[in-house]
Amino acid sequence: RAIAARAALAEGDVERAFAYASEALDRLRRAGGIDEDRAETYLAFIAAAKAAGHQEQAERARTEARSWLEATARRIEDTGLRASFLSNIPAHRALARAAVAQTV
Repeated sequence: RAIAARAALAEGDVERAFAYASEALDRLRRAGGIDEDRAETYLAFIAAAKAAGHQEQAERARTEARSWLEATARRIEDTGLRASFLSNIPAHRALARAAVAQTV
C-alpha cells in the first residue's frame, strides 16, 4: 500500500494516496514489518498526510518514525554497521534527514 500511495500521490490523487498510506501505516502498527518496508511506509504516509493537509498526523508519524529509527540504530553495536544502517539505505537516510529538518 505504501507504493500505491506514492503512485497515487505522483498522479496527483491526494485523497487516494492518503487512504492507501493510512491503510499501510495501520497495518504496520498492527503487524509490524521489515525495517526497510517500515521506513518506506512512514515516508509514504508523511508525504501523503502533508499533501492532504493533515499536518498533525504527518508530524506524529514523523516523530514515531524518528523514534523507531533511533531505537533500531541504538541496538546496532558496531558503529560502522550503525552508520551504514542510517546512511546507506535510502529510506533510512530520508527519515534521518526528516528527523533533523522536520520535513520529508
